[in-house]
Amino acid sequence: ERFVNDELRPYYAHTGFSWKIDRMSHFDLNYEDDTEAARRIVQLEEVAEKGRASILQMLGASDYQPTIHVFFVESIERMKQLIGSEVIGRSRPTQHAVFCVVAPFSELSLKHELTHEIATNLWGPAEHWLEEGLANFAVDNKSSLMKRQCLGMMQSKQWIPLKKLVSPGWESSSFSPDDTYPELGGFVEYLYEAYGVTRLQQIWKGGSKTIKKVYGKRLSKLESEYRSDLVKHRPEVHDAINLPGRDQDLLP
Repeated sequence: ERFVNDELRPYYAHTGFSWKIDRMSHFDLNYEDDTEAARRIVQLEEVAEKGRASILQMLGASDYQPTIHVFFVESIERMKQLIGSEVIGRSRPTQHAVFCVVAPFSELSLKHELTHEIATNLWGPAEHWLEEGLANFAVDNKSSLMKRQCLGMMQSKQWIPLKKLVSPGWESSSFSPDDTYPELGGFVEYLYEAYGVTRLQQIWKGGSKTIKKVYGKRLSKLESEYRSDLVKHRPEVHDAINLPGRDQDLLP
Protein backbone atom coordinates (compact mmCIF):
# COMPACT_ATOMS: atom_id res chain seq x y z
CA GLU A 1 0.00 0.00 0.00
CA ARG A 2 2.84 2.39 0.79
CA PHE A 3 4.72 2.09 -2.51
CA VAL A 4 1.86 1.57 -4.99
CA ASN A 5 0.84 4.83 -6.68
CA ASP A 6 -2.78 5.60 -7.48
CA GLU A 7 -2.51 4.87 -11.23
CA LEU A 8 -1.22 1.34 -10.59
CA ARG A 9 -3.54 0.56 -7.70
CA PRO A 10 -6.36 -0.93 -9.86
CA TYR A 11 -4.00 -3.63 -11.16
CA TYR A 12 -2.66 -4.57 -7.74
CA ALA A 13 -6.11 -4.39 -6.12
CA HIS A 14 -7.83 -6.47 -8.82
CA THR A 15 -9.72 -9.22 -6.99
CA GLY A 16 -8.95 -11.79 -9.69
CA PHE A 17 -5.18 -11.57 -9.20
CA SER A 18 -2.75 -12.21 -6.36
CA TRP A 19 0.59 -10.63 -7.21
CA LYS A 20 4.09 -11.36 -6.06
CA ILE A 21 6.56 -8.55 -6.76
CA ASP A 22 10.16 -9.13 -7.83
CA ARG A 23 11.77 -5.76 -7.13
CA MET A 24 14.83 -4.92 -9.26
CA SER A 25 16.85 -1.75 -9.74
CA HIS A 26 14.90 -0.75 -12.88
CA PHE A 27 11.80 -2.95 -12.73
CA ASP A 28 9.02 -4.27 -10.57
CA LEU A 29 8.17 -7.66 -12.11
CA ASN A 30 4.69 -8.79 -11.04
CA TYR A 31 3.59 -12.42 -11.35
CA GLU A 32 1.44 -15.01 -9.61
CA ASP A 33 2.38 -18.26 -7.86
CA ASP A 34 2.46 -21.49 -9.85
CA THR A 35 2.52 -19.78 -13.24
CA GLU A 36 4.86 -19.84 -16.22
CA ALA A 37 6.24 -16.47 -15.15
CA ALA A 38 7.00 -17.77 -11.65
CA ARG A 39 8.91 -20.71 -13.12
CA ARG A 40 10.85 -18.47 -15.51
CA ILE A 41 11.29 -15.35 -13.39
CA VAL A 42 15.10 -15.47 -13.45
CA GLN A 43 15.08 -15.64 -17.25
CA LEU A 44 12.52 -12.83 -17.46
CA GLU A 45 14.69 -10.66 -15.19
CA GLU A 46 17.54 -11.06 -17.66
CA VAL A 47 15.32 -10.40 -20.66
CA ALA A 48 13.96 -7.20 -19.08
CA GLU A 49 17.38 -5.80 -18.17
CA LYS A 50 18.98 -6.68 -21.50
CA GLY A 51 15.98 -5.27 -23.39
CA ARG A 52 16.10 -2.00 -21.46
CA ALA A 53 19.84 -1.61 -22.07
CA SER A 54 19.65 -2.32 -25.80
CA ILE A 55 16.68 0.06 -26.28
CA LEU A 56 18.54 2.88 -24.53
CA GLN A 57 21.58 2.21 -26.71
CA MET A 58 19.43 2.25 -29.85
CA LEU A 59 17.88 5.59 -28.84
CA GLY A 60 21.25 7.10 -27.95
CA ALA A 61 20.17 7.63 -24.33
CA SER A 62 22.47 7.17 -21.35
CA ASP A 63 19.84 6.52 -18.68
CA TYR A 64 16.17 6.05 -17.92
CA GLN A 65 15.04 6.88 -14.41
CA PRO A 66 11.44 5.58 -13.99
CA THR A 67 10.83 2.15 -12.51
CA ILE A 68 8.94 0.05 -15.06
CA HIS A 69 6.11 -2.06 -13.64
CA VAL A 70 5.72 -5.27 -15.67
CA PHE A 71 2.66 -7.48 -15.15
CA PHE A 72 3.04 -11.05 -16.42
CA VAL A 73 -0.18 -13.00 -17.07
CA GLU A 74 -0.85 -16.55 -18.20
CA SER A 75 -3.10 -16.01 -21.21
CA ILE A 76 -4.91 -13.55 -23.44
CA GLU A 77 -8.06 -14.27 -21.43
CA ARG A 78 -6.29 -13.24 -18.23
CA MET A 79 -4.97 -10.15 -20.00
CA LYS A 80 -8.51 -9.14 -20.89
CA GLN A 81 -9.55 -9.70 -17.30
CA LEU A 82 -6.77 -7.40 -16.07
CA ILE A 83 -6.78 -4.55 -18.62
CA GLY A 84 -9.87 -5.12 -20.78
CA SER A 85 -8.04 -5.95 -24.04
CA GLU A 86 -7.40 -9.28 -25.79
CA VAL A 87 -3.72 -8.73 -26.61
CA ILE A 88 -0.43 -10.50 -25.93
CA GLY A 89 1.26 -7.27 -24.92
CA ARG A 90 0.35 -3.72 -24.00
CA SER A 91 2.24 -0.65 -22.80
CA ARG A 92 0.82 2.29 -20.87
CA PRO A 93 3.74 4.73 -20.81
CA THR A 94 2.06 7.39 -18.67
CA GLN A 95 1.75 4.77 -15.91
CA HIS A 96 5.16 3.17 -16.61
CA ALA A 97 3.19 -0.08 -16.85
CA VAL A 98 3.82 -2.96 -19.26
CA PHE A 99 1.65 -6.08 -19.60
CA CYS A 100 2.83 -9.31 -21.18
CA VAL A 101 1.42 -12.80 -21.71
CA VAL A 102 4.12 -15.31 -20.78
CA ALA A 103 4.35 -17.89 -23.55
CA PRO A 104 6.99 -19.08 -26.01
CA PHE A 105 8.73 -16.01 -27.45
CA SER A 106 7.18 -13.72 -24.83
CA GLU A 107 10.69 -12.23 -24.70
CA LEU A 108 9.92 -10.58 -28.03
CA SER A 109 6.60 -9.19 -26.84
CA LEU A 110 8.22 -7.83 -23.67
CA LYS A 111 10.92 -5.97 -25.60
CA HIS A 112 8.34 -4.59 -28.03
CA GLU A 113 6.31 -3.12 -25.17
CA LEU A 114 9.41 -1.84 -23.36
CA THR A 115 10.31 0.09 -26.52
CA HIS A 116 6.94 1.86 -26.39
CA GLU A 117 7.43 2.61 -22.69
CA ILE A 118 10.95 4.04 -23.01
CA ALA A 119 10.71 5.82 -26.37
CA THR A 120 7.42 7.54 -25.50
CA ASN A 121 8.74 8.82 -22.19
CA LEU A 122 12.11 9.94 -23.61
CA TRP A 123 10.98 11.34 -26.98
CA GLY A 124 7.26 11.94 -26.45
CA PRO A 125 4.37 10.35 -28.36
CA ALA A 126 4.69 9.82 -32.12
CA GLU A 127 2.51 8.81 -35.03
CA HIS A 128 1.32 5.23 -34.63
CA TRP A 129 3.16 3.86 -37.69
CA LEU A 130 6.48 5.11 -36.33
CA GLU A 131 5.90 3.86 -32.79
CA GLU A 132 5.12 0.36 -34.07
CA GLY A 133 7.92 0.44 -36.62
CA LEU A 134 10.50 1.35 -33.97
CA ALA A 135 9.24 -1.34 -31.59
CA ASN A 136 9.47 -3.98 -34.34
CA PHE A 137 12.96 -2.79 -35.27
CA ALA A 138 14.04 -3.12 -31.63
CA VAL A 139 12.69 -6.68 -31.42
CA ASP A 140 14.20 -7.83 -34.74
CA ASN A 141 17.64 -6.82 -33.45
CA LYS A 142 19.43 -7.68 -36.70
CA SER A 143 17.96 -11.21 -36.75
CA SER A 144 17.13 -10.76 -40.48
CA LEU A 145 13.57 -11.98 -39.90
CA MET A 146 11.99 -8.69 -41.01
CA LYS A 147 14.13 -8.52 -44.12
CA ARG A 148 13.12 -12.03 -45.06
CA GLN A 149 9.44 -11.27 -44.49
CA CYS A 150 9.64 -8.08 -46.56
CA LEU A 151 11.45 -9.82 -49.40
CA GLY A 152 8.69 -12.42 -49.44
CA MET A 153 6.07 -9.68 -49.65
CA MET A 154 7.88 -8.05 -52.57
CA GLN A 155 8.22 -11.33 -54.45
CA SER A 156 4.57 -12.31 -53.89
CA LYS A 157 3.35 -8.80 -54.77
CA GLN A 158 1.80 -8.34 -51.31
CA TRP A 159 3.86 -5.21 -50.68
CA ILE A 160 1.76 -2.33 -49.33
CA PRO A 161 2.80 1.10 -50.68
CA LEU A 162 4.24 3.09 -47.80
CA LYS A 163 1.98 6.07 -48.59
CA LYS A 164 -0.86 3.92 -47.20
CA LEU A 165 1.00 3.30 -43.93
CA VAL A 166 3.22 6.32 -43.26
CA SER A 167 0.61 8.85 -42.26
CA PRO A 168 -0.88 10.32 -39.07
CA GLY A 169 -4.15 8.45 -39.60
CA TRP A 170 -2.76 4.93 -40.01
CA GLU A 171 -4.36 2.33 -37.74
CA SER A 172 -2.95 -1.15 -37.23
CA SER A 173 -6.35 -2.65 -38.11
CA SER A 174 -6.21 -1.17 -41.64
CA PHE A 175 -4.15 -4.12 -42.94
CA SER A 176 -2.92 -7.40 -41.53
CA PRO A 177 -0.24 -6.83 -38.84
CA ASP A 178 1.59 -9.81 -40.36
CA ASP A 179 2.30 -7.52 -43.32
CA THR A 180 2.42 -4.01 -41.89
CA TYR A 181 4.57 -4.61 -38.80
CA PRO A 182 7.54 -6.16 -40.66
CA GLU A 183 7.28 -3.58 -43.45
CA LEU A 184 7.20 -0.62 -41.06
CA GLY A 185 9.85 -2.18 -38.82
CA GLY A 186 12.12 -2.68 -41.80
CA PHE A 187 11.52 0.88 -43.02
CA VAL A 188 12.43 2.32 -39.61
CA GLU A 189 15.49 0.07 -39.53
CA TYR A 190 16.51 1.38 -42.96
CA LEU A 191 16.07 5.02 -41.91
CA TYR A 192 18.02 4.37 -38.71
CA GLU A 193 20.90 2.53 -40.40
CA ALA A 194 21.14 4.77 -43.48
CA TYR A 195 20.50 8.20 -41.96
CA GLY A 196 21.03 7.89 -38.20
CA VAL A 197 19.09 8.25 -34.99
CA THR A 198 19.05 12.08 -34.95
CA ARG A 199 16.93 12.37 -38.09
CA LEU A 200 14.68 9.56 -36.92
CA GLN A 201 14.07 11.48 -33.71
CA GLN A 202 13.22 14.58 -35.75
CA ILE A 203 10.42 12.83 -37.66
CA TRP A 204 9.34 11.19 -34.40
CA LYS A 205 8.68 14.68 -33.06
CA GLY A 206 7.52 16.31 -36.31
CA GLY A 207 5.52 13.49 -37.89
CA SER A 208 5.34 12.13 -41.42
CA LYS A 209 4.73 15.61 -42.86
CA THR A 210 8.36 16.49 -42.02
CA ILE A 211 9.94 13.56 -43.90
CA LYS A 212 10.90 15.58 -46.99
CA LYS A 213 12.35 18.39 -44.87
CA VAL A 214 14.34 16.04 -42.62
CA TYR A 215 15.64 13.64 -45.28
CA GLY A 216 15.61 15.94 -48.32
CA LYS A 217 13.63 13.30 -50.22
CA ARG A 218 10.01 12.39 -50.74
CA LEU A 219 8.59 9.26 -49.13
CA SER A 220 8.39 7.57 -52.55
CA LYS A 221 12.15 8.03 -53.05
CA LEU A 222 12.93 6.68 -49.58
CA GLU A 223 10.66 3.71 -50.27
CA SER A 224 12.53 3.00 -53.51
CA GLU A 225 15.85 3.11 -51.62
CA TYR A 226 14.45 0.84 -48.91
CA ARG A 227 13.25 -1.75 -51.43
CA SER A 228 16.61 -1.67 -53.25
CA ASP A 229 18.40 -2.18 -49.94
CA LEU A 230 16.23 -5.22 -49.19
CA VAL A 231 17.11 -6.79 -52.54
CA LYS A 232 20.79 -6.10 -51.91
CA HIS A 233 20.61 -8.15 -48.69
CA ARG A 234 18.73 -11.08 -50.26
CA PRO A 235 21.62 -13.62 -50.37
CA GLU A 236 22.70 -13.08 -46.77
CA VAL A 237 19.22 -13.29 -45.23
CA HIS A 238 17.95 -16.29 -47.18
CA ASP A 239 18.59 -18.66 -44.26
CA ALA A 240 19.85 -16.24 -41.66
CA ILE A 241 17.10 -16.08 -39.05
CA ASN A 242 18.42 -15.96 -35.50
CA LEU A 243 15.73 -14.91 -33.03
CA PRO A 244 16.69 -14.30 -29.40
CA GLY A 245 15.86 -17.44 -27.47
CA ARG A 246 15.95 -19.69 -30.53
CA ASP A 247 18.62 -21.92 -29.01
CA GLN A 248 17.19 -21.84 -25.49
CA ASP A 249 14.60 -24.05 -23.86
CA LEU A 250 11.69 -21.61 -23.76
CA LEU A 251 9.28 -24.02 -22.12
CA PRO A 252 9.87 -25.91 -18.85
